[in-house]
Order: sequence, then C-alpha cells, then structure tokens
Amino acid sequence: MRNYQKSFQKYADTMREIRRLSAPSLTDIASADDYSRVLRANFNRIGELAEEDRKVIREVLMPILDRNDPLTEDQRNALEELAEMLVDADYGEEIDAHISRLAVDRLVRDKAESTDQSRAIPGDTLVEALDREIENCYTLMDIHMRAGSEKTDKIRKRGLRALKRLSAFLEKDRFSLLSTEARATVMVNSYYGALLYENDEETLSERYFKQEYRFLRTSLTYVDDPFYREQLPDNVYNWTKHGFGARFYLARLSLSKSITKKRAAGILSVISDMEDLWGALSDVIGDKISLYDVRLLLLRVMWIAGSPRFEEMSDRLITDYRCRDITDYSNSGIDINLDVPAGYLSLIREQPRTEELMSRYRDISGAVLSYMLSMPTGENLGNCITDVARLIRDYKEYPGGVSFEDYCIRAMAAIHPPTHVHSRMTGKLSVCLARHLLKLRPEAFIGIFETTSAEEVTEQGEKILNYTYHAALCHDIGKLLIIDTVAMYGRDLLDDEMASLRQHPIVGAEIAKRHLSTESYVDVIRGHHLWYDGSTGYPADFDKEGSPYRTVIDLVAACDSMDAATDSVGRSYRKGKSFEEFEREVSESAGTRYAPWLPELLKEPAARKDIIYLLTEGRSRIYKDTFRLLRSI
Repeated sequence: MRNYQKSFQKYADTMREIRRLSAPSLTDIASADDYSRVLRANFNRIGELAEEDRKVIREVLMPILDRNDPLTEDQRNALEELAEMLVDADYGEEIDAHISRLAVDRLVRDKAESTDQSRAIPGDTLVEALDREIENCYTLMDIHMRAGSEKTDKIRKRGLRALKRLSAFLEKDRFSLLSTEARATVMVNSYYGALLYENDEETLSERYFKQEYRFLRTSLTYVDDPFYREQLPDNVYNWTKHGFGARFYLARLSLSKSITKKRAAGILSVISDMEDLWGALSDVIGDKISLYDVRLLLLRVMWIAGSPRFEEMSDRLITDYRCRDITDYSNSGIDINLDVPAGYLSLIREQPRTEELMSRYRDISGAVLSYMLSMPTGENLGNCITDVARLIRDYKEYPGGVSFEDYCIRAMAAIHPPTHVHSRMTGKLSVCLARHLLKLRPEAFIGIFETTSAEEVTEQGEKILNYTYHAALCHDIGKLLIIDTVAMYGRDLLDDEMASLRQHPIVGAEIAKRHLSTESYVDVIRGHHLWYDGSTGYPADFDKEGSPYRTVIDLVAACDSMDAATDSVGRSYRKGKSFEEFEREVSESAGTRYAPWLPELLKEPAARKDIIYLLTEGRSRIYKDTFRLLRSI
C-alpha cells in the first residue's frame, strides 16, 4: 500500500527548504564574493528538489485528484493533512495555497456526495470539508486580488456558496445533530466567514458591504441565545472570543469605500469595548490578532466617525509602534513591524497633508523598508507578502521622502533578491543596447520626447538613455504584489498561477501611474512582454505601436529575455543559456518576437563586448552590490 502521508510530508518539507534556499540568511554568508556563489549553489539544489516535488505531484497526487471513485480512508486522511500542511491559517503560514486548493476541491467533492458510515454523526464530514473550502478560498482570493486577477470574485463566490451551505447547519434542528467539534466549527465560521466578503478592501461593493454587516450582526446575536449557549457550553466554546471576533470583523468594514460617517458611528457603538475584550483574550488570540491591530481598526473607525478620541488613539498607537522589536520576525513581530504600519500609512495617506504627517509618513515607511531589508530568510515570505503588497499599493510620495521607484527596488532586494538583481541587470543591458542603437540607428527613437528627426534624437541622447535605464529598472514592479507566485520554484506553475503572473505588467503599470517618479514608465512596464510584431505576448490589448516609447519597449523586452535566459539563479527549471545560444534565438525570431534590428546590434563589436561584460563581471558586481545593500541595513 502506498504511503501517501509520507510522500505529502516530504513535499511540504521540500517546499519549505526551497523557500529557505532561495533567500539564504546573510548571517551565514561571509562576504559579497560568497553571496553569488551561495545563491548559485542553492539554486542548483533547488532544481534537484523541484524535480522531486514534481514527481510527487505527477505520480502520487494527480492520480488521486483525477479519479472519480470515492477516496479510500488513507487517501482522504492524506489529502486532509496535505491541505493543512500547505496552508495553516492559525499560524499565518502559506507554503503552497494552490496545491492545497486542489486537495480541498477533491475532499469537498468526495465528502459532499459520500455517506461516510465511519462517522457516528451525519453532517460532520461535510462541515469539515466546507470549513477547509472556506479557509482555502480566502487564501486564494488574497493571492488573486494582489495579482489583479479576474478570478478573485469567482473564488469569492465559490467560498460564499460554501459558507452558505455551512451556515445552514446553524438551523437549530440541524445544529443539535452535529458533534460538539462540528458545532464549534460552524459557529466560528459565523463570524470568521466574513473574510470572504471583504478581501478586496478597496472595491468591496455596496451589496457585499450590506451582506457582511448583516452577517456579523447576526453572529453577535448567537452570543446571547440560550439555545446555542446550551449546545456549546462555556467549557467547550469561547463565547468571549466569538464576540470579539464578530466585532473585529465589523471594524474591518471601515476599510471599505462603502463606509460612511453614519455607518462608522453605528459600528463604533458596537465595537467600543473591543480593546477590553482583547485584554481578556490576549493569551488566546495574541499571536493571531495583536493589540496593535485592534487599536488600528478602532483608530480608523473613530476617524471616519469623527470621534474626538481619534487623536488620543493615534498617539497611543505610535507610542506602541516605537517600542517594537525590530529584530522580531515571528508572526506577532511581522504584525507590529509590517501590518500595523501598512494600515497606519494607508490611513495617513487619506488625510490632509501637513508637515507633521509627512514627517511621520517618511519615518514609518523608512522603518518598514529597513525591517524588510533585514529579514533573515525567505521562510517569512508567506507571512508578510500581503503586508508588503499593501505597502506598495498604498505608497505615497512625499517631498524629501523615498521615491516610489526607489522604494520598489529596495523592496525587491528585501523580499526576493533574484528579482532585484534581474531588474538591475535588465536596466544595465537596456541602457547599453540603447547607447549603441543611438549610434547605429538614431531614427529608431523618433517620437520619443516629441522628437521628429534623427538629429533631435541625438540631441536628446542622454535623456533617452536615462529614461531607458529607469524604465527598465521598474519593468517588473508589478511582481512585488505576486512575489510568492514568482518564487514558486518547487513545481511547474498551474494555469491560474500563470494567469496571475501574466497580470504583472498590468498591475505594475497601474501602480506606477500613481506616482511622479514612475508615471512616465507606464508604457514600458505594460508592454515589456509583447512581441515586436504584436502577434503574441501580454497584455494583448496594449497598442505598443501607438506609444512614443515603442523602441524602448522593444529594447527592454529583449534585455528582459536576455537576462532571464542567461542567468541560472531564480530559474530552477533549467541552467542558464550562453550568450551565443540566446543570440541564435534572436536571429531566428527577428521581426517576430524581437526587433529586426536586434541581430545586427548584437553583432556590432563594441556592443557585443559590452553585453558579454555585463553578463559576466557586470552581473557578478550586481550580486555583490545587492549583498552590500542588504548587509548595510
């Protein structure tokens, strides 16, 4: 008999190891020279481990998922363990939400239609499956929302359908038939399920706002209902935690654009005792919801409601934040160092600009960046990626502060050094080719900066080179919001992951256009995955030929491919190609994928010499610079 649990445990352990190897602790690396060597050795090992994981998926997992007959008990238990290992909501750990999702889908399909005689109480198995479905849908909603994927609402609706089915067990005649454990699961979801409504905070519709509000107010009525208190006595269910949870998610409604002053005042009247309830529960929920989370939400509701306590709560929160431990990378440490400032900076962003607020914003955003840059290993990535995405999405440029461009590039170094190195390499390669193209074919740039002739292009040469470098440097900023998908080295990407990855030019362009330092790079960011002739690539609806930056787009697209093809770090599926191999690929695809002038440019002796230098000594120098940047913080 196949040992499914052993295979799945190995898969989970290997995925953790791959994440650790992809972002090694700097304390284990003695010098900048060693940094590149360690990364290359690690990614060679990642390639070996990834093949082992693909084998588990191909030979063990997929045969279970693809079968139509009922699962055996061993298979069911193994899938349940796999889903829990890969997504642990209690500890905020997400190792592989997408594979967990596949396991959950199979369990729900099996349990919803089976009559499991091994269980004494009908309904318990379905409650367990629906609970896991809800949890997994929320995790996937977060991933797809960050990617700007159209699948977000589809997953939300699937989760809400599961929540509706689970909530049906709250009918008193059905509730009493469940085991005590299943009753508690159903009751917890009567408030925890609210997360399915609110995941996309900024675009939460009026309809979802009202549904979530009614859902949570109903949940609060269970606390004082004698029937449910009898079915779930205090010694088996924490009703204080239930009341706190419902209030906490009510407070989170203040994050929605549907919130009004009147609604906020109504919510504030219900949640005013939330901080006291947290104090009574701190030993139970302190690792999941911190006092800082509570105060931040109260602060937001107070601000919207116009409460006079707003200034007092704001000062308390800042005082608490200044006492944080900047070396704490536990769940609670990430919360106070990333989650709380992300929420607070978002709140500041909405208020009228004052010198005091600008100064506070600069200080806190700088401290957050330092914390990210000091992160010891990639093991924390799953716990902090949502906070990082929120910080990037909500960032605001202030005079005297860090520009959005610089903030994004440093954030890349902090959370995924290979993407940081790739962005800098693409910048260096792009400006190198642009410099030589300006000499050989200046007319290729006509139109940029309103130029109408080759002579005007030559006069604007330095400006064009500067633009090309910075646009190339920023071409992948959209990946910051989906870096967990980018860093999925342990297996082949699934179809929905590939769809999310293809959204990064759109997401990057959307956030770049909000900031003075990056708004001029939007066309390059959006178009860098389009082929020269527009026959394929993404996004398909972008008119590259209508852009004055079309030649820069073609340059960045080529250099993006060149660096990706020739570097082994960050590419666990294959070893990097030689420059000659890439050059042959360009010659074969000139006029379709690549610009027709690119082969000639690559053969030009001076350009060729510069490119080969950048792909060898230049790349090594960038790895060393990245190490020094991370160590200097």
